[in-house]
Amino acid sequence: MTLWPRLSAGHCPDQTRKTRRCRYPDVRCAHHAAEGYLLTLIRKGFRVGVCEQLESPAEAKKRGSKSVVKRDVVRLVTPGTLTEDSLLEARRHNFLAAFADVRGQAALAWVDISTGVFHVMQITRTRLGPELARCPRRN
Repeated sequence: MTLWPRLSAGHCPDQTRKTRRCRYPDVRCAHHAAEGYLLTLIRKGFRVGVCEQLESPAEAKKRGSKSVVKRDVVRLVTPGTLTEDSLLEARRHNFLAAFADVRGQAALAWVDISTGVFHVMQITRTRLGPELARCPRRN
């Protein structure tokens, strides 16, 4: 499993990094250790893309002897999109907020995807700042 922090992985010296031939710094970790690394990276302010193999090495070898195994981003993790119980604070909501303005009508919504709590309200642009300050969101 590969975790791609959105910021430089140089701030995480306790993880194995591999940057050779790659535009983005990445953190390699075993699948069973991913939750610990996710917690560390999220608490340090990183946004993390989780990458996994999409084929087996045998399938890659069929394309050629030196073919690289296909990998792709399977999940994006931010503080507001955490769903693992072990990474969430038990007594605190984990809200993700969104604002939309369509043809002069505006709305603010916030959801805790770990519990299913969802709120939406009609709002004016001038009230957006105070309402966002009142909403205990993580993202």
